[in-house]
Amino acid sequence: NSQRSDLRYSPVSDLDYGTLLCWATNAVGTQKTPCTFTVFPAGKPDMVSSCNVFNETEESVSVSCVPGYSGGVDQSFLLEAWDDGVVRATDTSDAAVLQIGGLRPGTRYTLKVFAVNAMGRSQPLVFPAYTLTDVAERRT
Repeated sequence: NSQRSDLRYSPVSDLDYGTLLCWATNAVGTQKTPCTFTVFPAGKPDMVSSCNVFNETEESVSVSCVPGYSGGVDQSFLLEAWDDGVVRATDTSDAAVLQIGGLRPGTRYTLKVFAVNAMGRSQPLVFPAYTLTDVAERRT
């Protein structure tokens, strides 16, 4: 006959985070080695770093970044391409490798990469990227 015990633990101050230990007891005795649970605060993720632009075409740009600390929970990534104060394209991914398409040839875009988790989004890493000039345009 197995029994189940539930514990609901809600940290209310910084001192409430850390490692929780638990022991089970029954007619045979008390558990020798405790089970352990680490409780840590979740927060917004840290911003990405070292983003590299690659595979530039007339209409698309790819970006690869180094993720920062996730904030303690799963994170994903958001890429925005800005032109004239307007978001022209976006991409999201569970990996810090993103691609945006549908862009205008021969245009400078301001790219913003965010890390995102359930607690919010990081500060963006902002940098420029350029689409290639249209091949037919270069011939004339």
